Amino acid sequence: MFRTTFFATLLFVMLSGFTMSGAAFAAEKASDVEIFYDGTPKVSYTAIGRASVDKHKFLGIKRKQEEIDKRLKKQAFDRGGDAVIKITEDFGSVNGVIVKYSKKK
Repeated sequence: MFRTTFFATLLFVMLSGFTMSGAAFAAEKASDVEIFYDGTPKVSYTAIGRASVDKHKFLGIKRKQEEIDKRLKKQAFDRGGDAVIKITEDFGSVNGVIVKYSKKK
């Protein structure tokens, strides 16, 4: 009985996104993800991946900057990131590094 209760509790804690200390580290929604076109976060972080968004829609229609930022945030959120930094642009895309904060701001 104790073993079942222990493992059920442990599973609940892991699936709810909390550490054993009870502090949540991930952004709670995509709009919480921060975008840094210049500079970097003031807290320590770890790079966990890359985000890339095409600058153009179907048939070459240019995306608005707000839509590009929204897509960068969604990609970072989907991968468990807290921010996108070191953003670069070329003719066809916007790229950045997805980071996870080491501690909550």
